[in-house]
Amino acid sequence: MAGEGLGRLTARCGCVAILLWAGVSSASPPSRTPSCTSLETMVANFQLAHGNARPGTQEWADAGEQLANAWSDLADCRSDAKEVEKAREKAVTLRNAVLAGYPMLKSADEVLLAQSRDLVLLGRETEAATAVRNLVRKYPQSRRVPDALVQMGDLSFNANDMMGAIRAFDAVLGKYPKSALIPYATYKRSWCSFNLGDFADAMKRLVRVLSIAKKASLVRTAQNDLVRAYGHIGKPSAAFKMFRRWAPKRAFELTRRLAVAYDDMGKTPEAVVVYGVLAREARAAKRHADVVTYRRAAISSRRKAQGVSSRVVKAVETLLASLDADLKGASAAVKAEVRQETRAYVVAMIARVTADHVRVREPHLLQRATILRHLVDRYLPGTTAP
Repeated sequence: MAGEGLGRLTARCGCVAILLWAGVSSASPPSRTPSCTSLETMVANFQLAHGNARPGTQEWADAGEQLANAWSDLADCRSDAKEVEKAREKAVTLRNAVLAGYPMLKSADEVLLAQSRDLVLLGRETEAATAVRNLVRKYPQSRRVPDALVQMGDLSFNANDMMGAIRAFDAVLGKYPKSALIPYATYKRSWCSFNLGDFADAMKRLVRVLSIAKKASLVRTAQNDLVRAYGHIGKPSAAFKMFRRWAPKRAFELTRRLAVAYDDMGKTPEAVVVYGVLAREARAAKRHADVVTYRRAAISSRRKAQGVSSRVVKAVETLLASLDADLKGASAAVKAEVRQETRAYVVAMIARVTADHVRVREPHLLQRATILRHLVDRYLPGTTAP
């Protein structure tokens, strides 16, 4: 999350939305045959059947639908961009012909939903939105309506129409509470709130996702995004507790991400508090090396904001003075490695302060470099700072 900050989510590509959505959608594409050659054979067979059927008949429409789906499958199979686009365009053109030539097609809702997917992947989102709106309007009893509403929500979200997205996602959440799409719709609804500045609602909905989602990729994504929402309204001192509850295996990782985000935003006091919490939790978990890593990170955060101030020098002294206690119970190898890393960290700081002194000739900088050298000599005996 470094460099990511806590800002709004920009409209995601519809392709990405499809990838997150398809795993739970009742309208997700069928399993893909790995062999493009076999798909090409299927296309040829369906082309023959479609060509032999009389236009405007159910047989013709059914064969056309199967051929269009085969073209879509072939597009998914191919890697050459031009070939992918060509196959997908054939699928779209054929579905339009089927829908126009046989309006009473029983599977028209399926055709419209498949059409919207291909149109999104072709970058024709306005046409995709028309397809799913037609599905909802013409076939309100279709089992594909929740899928169409989610697609409408995604397309509105991509167009930065948060209110339109909210209407679509809320329709799914309100009318289809048993749909497999509820976790995903809840997730995207949380981002609508986030982008509108309602961070409390966004966090509440992300927590809801984590309590109901089964799909691992969605769970992980919601955990990551919980950091963003929490960063706006949560207490830094309670962050680890929050992440341990909703992402128990990733509590240290996510809390560290929050600290880095605070750092990137210039929120030094918040970052220092979070690093302090991490150090305490790492000590309790006997993660000896991590305790020192988090202490150093807190110092770096202060130094980034204040330079090598007297407060930073004092923090370095505390770091070195607490090394033995922080590393109590660690193996000899871990102790040696952490001591070496910490020495290198302080030595690099001394070099930076010394260079600054040479550049600006400030006496206090030379004094602080001298203090840091003495601290290294005192707490890391056997090594001499340059």
